[in-house]
Amino acid sequence: MNKRGQVSVFVILGIVLILVVALVLFARKQTGIGIPSFQFLQDKLKPIETNLKECVNKQKDTTVKTTTIKNND
Repeated sequence: MNKRGQVSVFVILGIVLILVVALVLFARKQTGIGIPSFQFLQDKLKPIETNLKECVNKQKDTTVKTTTIKNND
């Protein structure tokens, strides 16, 4: 009977340990703890840079068309 209780305690501790490790890894990726700041920020800036380039290209196309039309008049 005592062995059963010990096994249950170790199983519960194992599950808790796995959850803690998973939370630490998740938090590390989200907050950048333990990751060089340059690498962490570079990963966060990639989607922003892509979106900014798309917006500039769209605006560039309309600006070039508008400027060309005004210069021809």
